[in-house]
Order: sequence, then structure tokens, then C-alpha cells
Amino acid sequence: MNIFGRFFNSKKLKSETLTDTALFISNHGYNCQDWNPAQVISLYDYALKYPEKNVFTINLNIHNVTLKIDNDRGLVAFAGDFSTHSKENEFAFWEEIIPFFDWLFINYGFKFGFVDKEGDTSEKLFQFIERLEIENLFYTNYFSKEWLHKHGEDYFLKAPGQTVVLEDGSIRYYPKKSIRKTEKEEALALKHYFNNVKIFNAKKSDDW
Repeated sequence: MNIFGRFFNSKKLKSETLTDTALFISNHGYNCQDWNPAQVISLYDYALKYPEKNVFTINLNIHNVTLKIDNDRGLVAFAGDFSTHSKENEFAFWEEIIPFFDWLFINYGFKFGFVDKEGDTSEKLFQFIERLEIENLFYTNYFSKEWLHKHGEDYFLKAPGQTVVLEDGSIRYYPKKSIRKTEKEEALALKHYFNNVKIFNAKKSDDW
């Protein structure tokens, strides 16, 4: 199972160089996989060693997540995978990577983010972000406080699925029970609540 996602529009990320970002993530305790030779090093050391590269393989406890950092656009794209059909292992994978994504979203003040399995999208899909309109949903959605100011926290708390208020007041929202598919009754509930919202899976794009 492959997952993919993106975090959009971070002013902090735009204000930094790649080595600044690598140092900040390294200082939080996240290391990076170097393949030449195979070893674990800090993201900062990796950025110094390969100044032309902006793709990092982050080592978590069990799984790895690959990041592509785009300072110019204030965007981070990421991908990961787990080779199992076990729901228990699927949830264990999710529980391991979500704290890292929470930390990244909070500390860089992104405007919107998502994590999902690979599927079909287009670049036009993300035009709703600037409008702060909930037109498209993924398996995991991150909404900044700007969205809460516009729609109200109760709007998210009462939505179908599960809403988690993060420590900075932003939102992590799961509209579906499973990453594998959207059940018909779940889809109908979402479309009704969010005014005919579209439900997507993610796809690697030019951001990668």
C-alpha cells in the first residue's frame, strides 16, 4: 500500500533555505537515510553533503517516509509504503507516521494538507485552498486555523468521521473509516454534510 500527500502554503518554509529546514527537522530528532554508503545521518548533514538534493528519506521507528521540500513554494510532498494487507499493520503504520505529520503541520503553519493512498487527481483539484472552501476531501485532511475562523470549530466537530483538534488549534480530520475504500454510506453522509464534496485519493504529481 502506497501513501502520498502534500502540505501547502507555509510562510515559514518560504522564509528558509533548504539547510535551515533540514536543521530544524534534525533538531527535533528525525534522522535521514543516506544510501552512499548506507547509513543513518541527520537531515542537516545530508543537506550539506548533497546540496543539490531536496528529497530526504526520514527514518521513523519502523517505517520510512520520503519528503520532498520545496522552499520556494512553501510546499512539502511526502510518500511512504507498507507491504501488508493486515488492517492491524495498516493502523500501526498510520499511528507511527501521523505524529510526524502533526508536528510538521503545526511547526510550519501550513494552510492545508492531506495524506491518502495513491489514486487520481489533477492540479486544479487544489484551487479550493485559497478560497478556504471544503470542496475535496482525502483520507486524512489538515486544516489550519484560518479554516476554523471561516467555518467554525463546531462545523468540523459535528462532521461525519473523526475530528482531532491539534495543540495549535488546527484540525486533523478523518472523513472515512478505512484508507482502503470509501463505503457508500460514508460517501453519502459526507456529500450531504459538506454540500456535495468530492472524495479523492492522492497521486504523485509534478510536485514530486
